[in-house]
Amino acid sequence: MPNWCNTDYKFVGNADEITDLHKKLKELEDMPEPLVENGFGNLFLGCVVNHFGGNWKTIYCRGEIDYMEMCGDSMLQLSTTTAWGDMPEVWDFVCKNYPSITYYYLAEEGGMCHYVNSDTTGEYFPEKYYIYHADGYSEYVNDDKELFEYIAEKIGVNAIENFKELGMHLDSYNKDHLDEEIYYYEFKRPNL
Repeated sequence: MPNWCNTDYKFVGNADEITDLHKKLKELEDMPEPLVENGFGNLFLGCVVNHFGGNWKTIYCRGEIDYMEMCGDSMLQLSTTTAWGDMPEVWDFVCKNYPSITYYYLAEEGGMCHYVNSDTTGEYFPEKYYIYHADGYSEYVNDDKELFEYIAEKIGVNAIENFKELGMHLDSYNKDHLDEEIYYYEFKRPNL
């Protein structure tokens, strides 16, 4: 059984192209049966590839769309759950049909420490770090300063000025609080 990766996508572009993309994805959702036999349902990413004229057996697409919403006229937001990691190959293929559309994504798969943010501008996904608390609570922060301040407050130290101090303080805190450990992960850029 795979570790599941949750990925949020934001597609931006010409309103007509965004509307058409959304319409085609909704067509899949509303079909009485999936386009291809699968264990996920109508919004299996293989159905998406097939619907746009591709071969789902040649593009890795193990996963499904969980959520989809128009955000104004020129943005479509959706979320996927996929095996092991994000699946930009699916969306690269789909977007060949839409020259104006660019997409950005934020992917999280904790079992393999896979954290990816494709938005280099921070306009759509400003998150730079994911902070995990062993009690199941998590948080996102957008820069180093915010990370240092957040961790300092949570572990009860006056200030953290750099990553060396952060490592020392977190190691000490986590040794003394085995049920309340705190970890942080930096969102990496995708391999382009």
